Amino acid sequence: MISICGFSQSKEFINCLTPTFPGCENSDDLSKCYRDNVGKLIAAELNDVNYEKSDKIQIELLIRTEANGKSTILKLKNDDANVIQLANLALEKIPLITPLKSSDGVHKSSSSGFFVTLIKNKNGKYEVL
Repeated sequence: MISICGFSQSKEFINCLTPTFPGCENSDDLSKCYRDNVGKLIAAELNDVNYEKSDKIQIELLIRTEANGKSTILKLKNDDANVIQLANLALEKIPLITPLKSSDGVHKSSSSGFFVTLIKNKNGKYEVL
C-alpha cells in the first residue's frame, strides 16, 4: 500500500491511514488486510472461470473509497486483457468500506494504491501471496 503522511498548518492530511475492509476491524495491519481481501476477490473470480495462463499474476490497483463507503477503481493494470476483465468483474463485488475518519469525526474520501500478487497453490487455485 502506498502511504504518504504529511502535515500542513492549513489542511489536515490523513493519507497515512487505510480505509477498513469489512472483517478487518480488529486487524493489526489494516493495509495488509485490505490488500489481501481485495486480492481474495480477484483470486475467487479467476478460480471460478478456471483461468490457467499463468502461475503468478501481479495486478497494480488504485482504489478510491468515498466518504459513503463506495469504492471506485481508478487504476487496474496487468499485461493480460483477460486478467483485467476478470479483475474488474471481481472488484464490482467490493463491499462498502469503512472510510477514513478525520480528527473531527467526519468520514473522508481517500485513495489506496497497491499491488496484488496471486500465485497458484498445489491444488491449481489462485491465492494471495
